[in-house]
Amino acid sequence: MNGHPIQSGSDSKAASALPSTAAPPFNKAFADTVLRTSDGVDFHVWRGVLIEASPVLSDMFALGGESSTTSKPEAESSISSACHATTGAATVIPFPELSTVLDPLLRTCYPPPHPTFPSLDSLKPVLAAAHKYQMEGVQELLTKELLQHARTAPLRVYVVAVRFDMQHAAEVAARHFLGLKVADDYVPELEDLSAGSYHRLLAYRKRCTQTLADMISSRLSWLPERQPLWQFLACRCSREEFTVTLQGSADVQYNVAVWFWQHYRRIGVLLAERPCRAALDDPKLNDRAVMEGSECGSCRARVHDDLHAFTAYLLEEIDRRLAAIPLPTA
Repeated sequence: MNGHPIQSGSDSKAASALPSTAAPPFNKAFADTVLRTSDGVDFHVWRGVLIEASPVLSDMFALGGESSTTSKPEAESSISSACHATTGAATVIPFPELSTVLDPLLRTCYPPPHPTFPSLDSLKPVLAAAHKYQMEGVQELLTKELLQHARTAPLRVYVVAVRFDMQHAAEVAARHFLGLKVADDYVPELEDLSAGSYHRLLAYRKRCTQTLADMISSRLSWLPERQPLWQFLACRCSREEFTVTLQGSADVQYNVAVWFWQHYRRIGVLLAERPCRAALDDPKLNDRAVMEGSECGSCRARVHDDLHAFTAYLLEEIDRRLAAIPLPTA
């Protein structure tokens, strides 16, 4: 195909060469529109697909070959003036994006299979383009891809989600952010985040940390009484000097087994570092308590079952308290 792609920054080599044709399904010469990327790749596409996918592109096609000197959104004005250029029957539109961005963007608009992204870095520019061209359907699909990184890179995902107005993804990432041991770690994406947004995220974590610290310091007042009584309260083995009162038993006080209270304090330390249920995932935590509780002949028979039941109540209480903390707004 004859013609020259636009020159963008350091893409002078691409600008001096004839454009190449994109991989299928974007290589059909009978398509009615050609999108030419800044690195000189022609994507043969159907205008109707673009109109349905993007109101920005829809408006651009409606403007046709009108001058781009009038006031329009940046995404429109950069390409609308090129609508008059044609190759055969197809309109040629120069796009500022690279082919590595436009290819997955368009594949998400077309029928499956949709693209996958090996890394967050490969996903970010495609998200930026989808946001730029207001492709809501594409953004919805890309949100699922973004959330796959939320557990391993929550701060990065949070920044990306805030940048592109993805509130749900930002909330999911904020929850996973609680699982980081180092809350003030640096990631390059922070350069794109406002101080206000970062402050709200840190304030959310601080409130979560405080509510779980309050739970630990309340000395089991959240734990329901049950029959038979918890063995770590009923046994006469080595006891702590203070007493605790369970939920629903305001008039009854119990001394706590030393081995259990040491376990509870270790839980408090872990939650102070990572204010979320994931902080307690290590099975060694309960294994150590089982070993210590088994040193008592009376506790030994029930220590495993009681700790299992206690952990279930504890995780429910953690979830309940964290759910009461408002998530940061994007």
